[in-house]
Formats: sequence, C-alpha cells, structure tokens
Amino acid sequence: KKVVIKLQNADYFNNSRILTSFEKNTTVNMKIEKPIKTVSFSSNLGAYIKQYTSGLTRYASINLPASGYTLRSTNDAYVGTINAKMSYHPFSSRKGKLLMPGIENGREYNSTNTINSYGYMRIELVDEEGNVLDLASNKEATLIFPVDTNISKRPNNITLSYFNEATDTWIPNTNATLTKENNTSTVYVYKGTISALKSWSLDLYTDKTFHLNIISDTNESDNNVDNNSSNGDNNNSSNNNNNDGTGGTTSGNGDMNNSNTENNETEDNSTTNINNTTKYKISGTITDTQNKPILGAVISTKSEYTSTDSNGSYSLENVSSTSKIMLNVNHSNYFDNSRILHSLTKDATLKAIKIKKISPHAFLALNEKVITDGSASVYFPSNAYNTSKGKDYLFSVTASIDYHRFNTPLGKALMPGLTEENTENIRAYSYINLKVIDNKNNPLKLKARSTITLTFPVEATFLSTPATLPLSYYNVKKGKWMKEGEATLSTDKTKYTAKVKRISSWGLNVIIP
Repeated sequence: KKVVIKLQNADYFNNSRILTSFEKNTTVNMKIEKPIKTVSFSSNLGAYIKQYTSGLTRYASINLPASGYTLRSTNDAYVGTINAKMSYHPFSSRKGKLLMPGIENGREYNSTNTINSYGYMRIELVDEEGNVLDLASNKEATLIFPVDTNISKRPNNITLSYFNEATDTWIPNTNATLTKENNTSTVYVYKGTISALKSWSLDLYTDKTFHLNIISDTNESDNNVDNNSSNGDNNNSSNNNNNDGTGGTTSGNGDMNNSNTENNETEDNSTTNINNTTKYKISGTITDTQNKPILGAVISTKSEYTSTDSNGSYSLENVSSTSKIMLNVNHSNYFDNSRILHSLTKDATLKAIKIKKISPHAFLALNEKVITDGSASVYFPSNAYNTSKGKDYLFSVTASIDYHRFNTPLGKALMPGLTEENTENIRAYSYINLKVIDNKNNPLKLKARSTITLTFPVEATFLSTPATLPLSYYNVKKGKWMKEGEATLSTDKTKYTAKVKRISSWGLNVIIP
C-alpha cells in the first residue's frame, strides 16, 4: 500500500511524503517553507522575479508575461493586482531534499533516491482574495535555472518536469536549453518556457512512478456538531517558525487516512470480507453523456484504483471477491458516479459508466448564490463553508448542480449507487447531484447549522404529490442511499423544497425495496 501525507498551509508552499508498506505506528517529520521571494505586480505589466542562490553570481528567475491570467477555479480572465510567490532550491542541499514534494519517506538521503534533481522552482500566483491564478491558454512564462556546482554534466537540453499535486507525481513536460545569461555574459544558465504555474524540476530522475488519487469522503461528517475537526486526524500540521523559515511536523498513529464518520449511524461492514482472498479483474470504459471516452478518470474500489486511458478504458486487476464492491468514478471536471457489484465470482467486464461534465458557477463565500438546472435549483447561503479540515473558508467557491428525472435512460445512468442493471430495483422521482470546491479544487463542506435549499420541480411522471416526500442522500463511504429529512410541496403544487445540511447527491422519494 502507498499513502500520501500532505502538509498544507495558506502561508507556505505545500509538501508531501509517500509511505509504503508500513505495518506499525509511524512518525513522519516534514518541513514546509514560506516563499523566499514574494512580489506584487499589476497583471497588465507582468513581472521578473529573481532569487540569488550563491552570493550575486548564480540565480533562479521567472519572467511572467504582461496580461493573460485566469482564475484557476473558473478559468475566467483576471485583471488586477497579482501576488507572486517563488522559491528555488538545488536538490543537492539538505533543505532541497526536505522541501521537495513527492519523495518517499525515509529515502531522502539514501544512495538509491526515489527522486533526484538538479534543482526545482516553486511558483504560485494569487489574486488579492487568495484565489489561485493560472496562465491563459495562449501565454507562457520563462524559467531560468542556475548551473550549480553539483551539475557535472551539462547537456545542451535538459528535461523540465512539473509536480502534479492531484496525483503526487512528477511529470516530464518540456525542455530547458543551456544558454548564456546574456550576450555579454560568460555565465551559463538553463532556460525553458512553461505554460502552467506549478513546481518545476530540472532533469528529474525517478526510480519509481507513484500515482495515488486519495478519494476522501469529506462530506460524511455530522454537521450537527459545532466542532467539525476530527480528533486524531493524522494530516494535521503544526507550523513552527524556525530560523530557516521552515516548519511543520506530521505524526501518525497508524491510521494514515482517517476520515470522519456519521455520529448517529452504525458503520456498514458489508464491504469487507477478510477471509475471502480470491482476486478478480474488473474492466470497462468511462464515457461522457455523448458516449465519448474520457481520459484520466479515476476508478477505485476500497483497496484498488486505476485511471482511464485515451480510449476511456480501465482495468482493476486484483479486486477481492467481497459480498459488496463499490466502484467509484471521479474526475475533476465531471460529477462523480458509482456502481455496486455483488458476489463477484469471476472476472467482469462492465458496461460503460457515464459521467457528466460540470457547469461551474463561481461566487465569493461571503455572498449568496442560486444555481438553476432546468426547473430545479439550489440556494447556497453566504458564509456557510468549511474546508475538509473544518476551517472557516471565505474565498472563491465554485459550485455545480445536475438535476435528472430518474425514469429516463440518462437519469438512471448518472444516478450513483445502482448496480449495472439496477437489479436492486431502486426507484426515485428525481435527484440533484452537487459538487462544491474551493479555489484549489478541494471539496468544501457546510458549517455546523448551515443548510442549502434544494428545489425539485413537480414532474408529470410523479405518481402522486403528497404534502411531503422523503429525501435521501448518497453515502459514498457506505455505497448506499440513506434517508434524511423531507421535502415540502409548495402551495401552488409545482415544486418540492427542502433544507439540507450536507453537500452530496440528493434524491426525492428514493425507494429501495
């Protein structure tokens, strides 16, 4: 097994460590640092940021273009003041190894490092409200890496790799070219152009490829309690201001992926059968609503995961034959979906699973927002959001909703928690899928005592329209729809409304025989 531990703080660059095959309580010491260089500039003017690495003889730099910036959460154009953060480290230094993300814990100083690099540069741009910015699709920035003394071989071209924080992997992307600092200089540097503002490494070497997408059930905590943080959360960080500008220690008590559970519900153990070790293969494809294959969707069970190729195909090779298998499908640009399998007794090839692309709506957390999809709508209140760690969130929110009547082919295809042929005969009037994220694409949850308001239209296909109808939400962790609350019929009998306390998929009159 591989576990990724991430250390995050708004004032620091993130860091991560990878653990493999641990079988006892484990302590992981990590450091994070504040940016070495911080510069504010106008988006219309651009900026040139330089960090000297050894006296005034060697430096790393980034040349940012004039205009051409977008909000990462919405891809909308941004014009205004930009706050830029930058740090460069040669990997040969002790601090360089400690602060470089994506390294396997305990192997930073071994001769067989999982990661090696000549040096790496970390870059982040935010607006005045803390929203992360990207370069527009037609814009590039120029990076300059110093030719440090640890570089014994100096080829004309060296690979540049960027760090993908979603998968915790370094990915080769482009090249940097050996060139003189300027026409009159005798100092050589490596220069490369990039189209994404990420962490970049010069001549990265890895002896392993790590690809781990942690699917967290951040909306499963009970929002009736005042304290939304989880005691014993092994990803908590403490930021200590050391003399070198770094800080932070993360310790684990053996449960490295601890998640919140429902306070008033009994844990469903039907997904685990530790005595049955038979393994089977599950394969299939993931498509959009137009039957086009989707690249990069993550398919996971409780113990296995993979991602789709350019044909939308996936294959899980070692799935345990438990009595209930939850197959979850996730993609950052699409609504989630899931399928349930029962009593796997042989390799299985599933029908294509569909997921629908999101239609994002951005708004400030301090503002209200109503989002509609046809005749359905969701009211999002102001100042109602926490991060997954229970901290107050006040910046940009991006929300998407998706409404469907159940008795349509697409409605059944996109409703999570069904078997392939809906053999359990789950029925519903209709449902609304929700996806709400922060400005770094992390899921948000509602604060204690906060609610969002759902509005379901009364459809001609409804068999009856009583004064109230039961509501159910989809519990991702347990792989089933769970009743919670009621929706009330309006006086004109055209819609049902309900206030709900969690961000999830919500179904109207879900019936499970």
